[in-house]
Amino acid sequence: MNKYQCPQCGAASSMRTSPTTYHCIYCDSSFEVQPDQQEVLNTILQQQQQQAANKQAIIDQLNALRSTTNAVAYAKPRIRIVTLLVVILVFIGGMAGFIFNKKSHSLIAAGTGGMLSGSNWSTATIRDFKVFSGTKGTVVWQLYEQSGYNLDSERYILRIIDPVKNSVTKEMAFVPTVTWDEGFNSGEFIGDFHAFGDTCWIINDRDGLIARDAYTGDVIVDKNRLGKMFPKLASGVTKASYYDGQAYFELNTNDGFEYRYSPWTNKLYTKDEWDALEDAKGNKIDRTFFNLSDDDKRPQLYISAETVSAYDLRSNLFGSNLEEYSSGGVPSYYKSSIHSVKKVNPDKVYFNGVIEYADNSRAIIAYQESNNKKSPMHICAIDASGKELWNISNNDTKPFNESFSSSNRSVDHFISGNKIVFYLPYDNNHTIELDMTSGKTDWVYSSDNTSIK
Repeated sequence: MNKYQCPQCGAASSMRTSPTTYHCIYCDSSFEVQPDQQEVLNTILQQQQQQAANKQAIIDQLNALRSTTNAVAYAKPRIRIVTLLVVILVFIGGMAGFIFNKKSHSLIAAGTGGMLSGSNWSTATIRDFKVFSGTKGTVVWQLYEQSGYNLDSERYILRIIDPVKNSVTKEMAFVPTVTWDEGFNSGEFIGDFHAFGDTCWIINDRDGLIARDAYTGDVIVDKNRLGKMFPKLASGVTKASYYDGQAYFELNTNDGFEYRYSPWTNKLYTKDEWDALEDAKGNKIDRTFFNLSDDDKRPQLYISAETVSAYDLRSNLFGSNLEEYSSGGVPSYYKSSIHSVKKVNPDKVYFNGVIEYADNSRAIIAYQESNNKKSPMHICAIDASGKELWNISNNDTKPFNESFSSSNRSVDHFISGNKIVFYLPYDNNHTIELDMTSGKTDWVYSSDNTSIK
């Protein structure tokens, strides 16, 4: 073992294969190190001393043989000496071959198989699959998990992929190599990913809240940086939770305070400040909401007009009471905020339906043709009058069928401008991007595509 740290995985356990080359035991790669002058001199001196010792050992063996045999019998020991010399040379040659082969294998792994290759590592599996989109277009994150065969180790490699070109744009160690025991609790340091533009915010038990660049994977906001951005968080974040309905993080600090952080506005609020924003009259807006009834057999679509907080992204209505609300049965405490509720397309049933996206003018709905779990999955767009703008059900949506029928929440989605991306966060991670105006498929990606460059 030595003092040098592997530049690939960060491990500090490697063995020297030449005066300037080291081989990492954990990630099976080789790297060059330029030692200082004194270290080079010490290495040369050690090699010279070892060579002298080997030479003296051979001389001693020859002298011993000469003193115990006569000239006639000397022929047979001579054969032994030659054999001994051959064995020594073969041993030295074998060690050199071992070192050379190991180094060549590491170079091959780095060049063609990437960081996920290596004889000491098991087949890599995808632990997390996420899709992000910002100013530079859509990218895919494939976070691989891999165990060491001969070492108590677990590593996590991030591949960032351009799904349009089907090519890897970057590959990196997501975190330093950990032990198997630490790997069992990987959620503590991997965490949950939440994308906002070019930034991926991550919450986990170890760091609280940090952020990475969606296109490079580099950490751009760590615990220290967060404390400098917002001095109220300087004591550290002990717990973080994300609220999708209002797109904010709830943060608890080491000194016992509770805050709300909005990534879209990049502002930090106390709980009271956030509640005041929600209740302020100036922050009330009129919105159109699309709702599907909570009917396992025949879910239908309703559209409501409501006055809500500008920070509220969800309707105040309950799917189980939509029929009652549309008949004028709105509870008194909602009278001032809910102006109208109506059923649209009364003959249309959205089996197993989910509203994936909605704004004031349209909704994107995923559903199935019937209650039969094998029935085709549809993705459609509906405007505020209830008119169907487009509807697709083809080979691009077919891979979603099984997952959608068993648990429609297992098909995830992501919005970017006028595009919507649907993907499976497991299995083959089938992904499609649709134009929300026309329903046209822009591209399709799958993580099991072996042609990835």
